[in-house]
Amino acid sequence: YILKVHKSLASAIGHGVHMALSKIYSEVLKLYSLCTQQINSEIETKGPNVIHHAEIKKMIAFKRSALQLIETYIAHSNDNYLVSQNFIPPLS
Repeated sequence: YILKVHKSLASAIGHGVHMALSKIYSEVLKLYSLCTQQINSEIETKGPNVIHHAEIKKMIAFKRSALQLIETYIAHSNDNYLVSQNFIPPLS
């Protein structure tokens, strides 16, 4: 839910959401990575049909929301330098 609120803010006010987003950004990336690892682990141990389980679907939904938030912020930000310096490097 928090990601959806931040996405709406990013869409509405663009660069103005920078301070709020910067406070949660590193945690969102960590959770994204943990979800990826957990999903991969579950697929390896239980097979590809595990993606239909509720817990895995929630993790996939979280990952999708996180990517949508980042995409929306970048699309609506008017300071490409700030985005490139503060948001892009942690993704690499």
